[in-house]
This record gives sequence, structure tokens and C-alpha cells, in this order.
Amino acid sequence: MAIIAGVALALMGRPLVGAGIALVGLADIGTTWWFRSLSRPDPVLDAAIDDAMKVRKTDPAAADEMLDRAFMEAAGREEQELAQLQAKATVDKRGSAASRPSAQQDQAS
Repeated sequence: MAIIAGVALALMGRPLVGAGIALVGLADIGTTWWFRSLSRPDPVLDAAIDDAMKVRKTDPAAADEMLDRAFMEAAGREEQELAQLQAKATVDKRGSAASRPSAQQDQAS
């Protein structure tokens, strides 16, 4: 979309602005392509979201309920993982280093 808007602006007499917006669009396409093979953090949640989106077409209320349940389960898994990392951190200094980014991220949000 940004590429099209940039070209349109360039054709309307704003070549620098148009080129800048088109470059942003190209950068977006490039980063999307570059990171296309990264796995998602929670494949179980991704599968539940996909299932809910399929159900949403026929029963939106059931899909919302499925999403609520999936997010609650994902939060529980994350809390359990953090608790395991914190328990490991009391015994192992490397476990402490592994739990630090997760704990800092939770405090930031």
C-alpha cells in the first residue's frame, strides 16, 4: 500500500515524499520476507487462533469463547514456564540469566 501511495505522490508532483513513502513500503516487504521463516513463540496458541478464525465464519460467539480460552491457557503456560525458570535460577546461575529477559519483559508490560 505504501508503495502505491508513494508512486501516486511522486506522479502528483511530490517526488521526494513519494520516494520516501515508497522506500518505506519496500523496507516493509523486505523485512517481512527476511523474517518469514521465524517460528512463532507459541504454536499451540497459533493453532487455536487458526481454529477460532475458521469457526468465526459460522459462529462468532463460539469463536470468541475459543479465543478467550486459548489466551488464558497461553497465559497459564507462560506463567508455568516463568516459574520453572525462576526455580531453576535459585539453583543454577545460567537459569537466572535465562529468566531475566522474560521477567524484564513481563515488568515492562
